[in-house]
Amino acid sequence: MHVLAEYEPPYLGEAEEFRWRIPPPRPPAVVRVVPFDAGPSRATLARLFGLVFEAMEGRRPVAQLSAIMSPQVHAAMTTRTRATAGHRFRLLRLHPCRVAADAVEVSATVDTGRRVVAVAARLERDGDWRFTCLRFLTTKAQARPT
Repeated sequence: MHVLAEYEPPYLGEAEEFRWRIPPPRPPAVVRVVPFDAGPSRATLARLFGLVFEAMEGRRPVAQLSAIMSPQVHAAMTTRTRATAGHRFRLLRLHPCRVAADAVEVSATVDTGRRVVAVAARLERDGDWRFTCLRFLTTKAQARPT
């Protein structure tokens, strides 16, 4: 057996000390905070749905809704209000979801007096918030006349 000589790596001077030194902390980065526009509030959405329900009940002319609906949705509403006049609609729940900077998708439940139905809607901002899609979702059993 041979005895090993004491061995230490060679000292490299300041370069070695610099390699193991912890760098000084950096100054905090300047972060520009841009306020997040959460879209229309629940109160605004409830008011817009209230206007739609008033038209469907026959208490408001559908022509007054042209400012809050795309032409396609407005045409569909004109047809739908003929079939739903006289019914009462009451908004039960509202669930908005911001899907883009200028779009909100909403799911809601509505009491029609005879049953509770689901509503799906999409609102897009083109200056003001407007319905670009509005669907009342029913099952086949609910769609059959009774």
